[in-house]
Amino acid sequence: MVNMARRVEELRDLRFGMFICWSFSTFSDEDCTPGIDDVSFFHPTGCDTDQWASVAKEAGMNYILFLTKHGDGFCLWDTKTTERKVTNSPLGRDILAAVRESCDKHSLKLALYFCEGDWTWPGAVDGGTSWPGGGDPEAVKGSNPQAKMAQLQELLTGYGPVEFMWFDAAAGTGGLGSV
Repeated sequence: MVNMARRVEELRDLRFGMFICWSFSTFSDEDCTPGIDDVSFFHPTGCDTDQWASVAKEAGMNYILFLTKHGDGFCLWDTKTTERKVTNSPLGRDILAAVRESCDKHSLKLALYFCEGDWTWPGAVDGGTSWPGGGDPEAVKGSNPQAKMAQLQELLTGYGPVEFMWFDAAAGTGGLGSV
């Protein structure tokens, strides 16, 4: 059983971290980028996760919070649940695995950001260049409980240890339904 008071203190002691939000939106100049079908839209010319971790460490940060999936459904790890993943993009690398290695190398904790709303799942609304559904999380979440559970299992068993998860765009059951 987790001692909640101790866990709260551990998280408080982490103090500062670097939030790396890198996805389709990086290349669209928009906060949200719905409507992208081709993963080659994600087209960085390079990626140096050791440099990211080094900068975080030099700045006195104790963890990296890495975006694993935003509402556009594009996964920054080599998931088996979808073809909308970084290893199918021009970069062709499992960036989360590289971030994990860099965090270990620079003695940083790794936390993961996971968007529970996914505009590519059944029932989701994908519209415009801003938050689809006019900001209504119920309108955008979509539902694919099996894929969501499989993605979370991949993240929590393949890239650990994970210091904490940041769930975003949860609505109702967060797309898990009764599963």
